[in-house]
Parts: sequence; structure tokens; C-alpha cells
Amino acid sequence: MTEQADWVAAIELMIQRMQATDVAELEVRKGDLRIRLRRHPRPVATRPVRQDAVGPVGQETTDLHPVTAPLTGVFYRAPNPTSKPFVEVGDWIEHDTTVGLIETMKVFNNVTADCRGRVAAILVEAGQLVHAGDPLLLVDCTAIPDHADEVAL
Repeated sequence: MTEQADWVAAIELMIQRMQATDVAELEVRKGDLRIRLRRHPRPVATRPVRQDAVGPVGQETTDLHPVTAPLTGVFYRAPNPTSKPFVEVGDWIEHDTTVGLIETMKVFNNVTADCRGRVAAILVEAGQLVHAGDPLLLVDCTAIPDHADEVAL
């Protein structure tokens, strides 16, 4: 078997093993060769919003977009216990804004927004175990920013 066929078999095995886990990204290096496998979170059905979710009382949730956990782990709202949270209810966020961290196997992974809008509700507490696909917060993607300087053009 050639070295190329060995690598192809190794990559196929990595893909199979990765699909059986919640791992969202994997990078392997050997010498000058670098292989990075990355997948997007699987789409999940929107779950009902908890009644005790942090957000404006009586806000309709039918048009809100859930930002979901990309992998299983412990969710943190701030970079460390003494820092302010990445986002609060009412904050304007852009696509790729960091909204939290998930710790898995002693590694902290950024959780980023996948749409722009206003944070309408935060559904999980800091230090809470979340599973891949769980909704973490809800974003009103139809919101209009209060000031034009809030939105990067």
C-alpha cells in the first residue's frame, strides 16, 4: 500500500470516528502535512423556550432564532468568573460574535452567533452542562439596531 493510500485510509477513519462524537473540529499534523476536519453543527428542531429564561416578560418567541451549542460540554457566559458576560439580553450581535464558551475535555471552545440581531433571551446558566444542538440563547434577527453605528457595514 502506498503512503498516499495510507493517508486516505487514515482520513476516512478520522471522519468516521468524528461523526460518532460531538467533536466539531479536529486537526492532525505530521511533519509538513496538516489535516483539519471541521463540521457545522447539525440543524436541530427548535425546542420550547423555558418559562424562566432570562428575557423581557411576555416577549413572543415565534420569530426568534436559537443559537445552539456546537458540542457537548459546560457552558460559560464569560471568559472568566470575574469578567462580564460576552452578551446580555438586549445586546446587538453580529454574525460570528462570541456569545459564550463551552469547555470540553479541558479545552475552551468559542460559541459564536450564526446571525445578526438583538439577544432576546439567554436560555442556560453559566456552568450548566449542555449537549450539542441545545439552544443557548435566542436572537431576534428581524430587529433593527437603535443606532447606525451599532452595525458594521
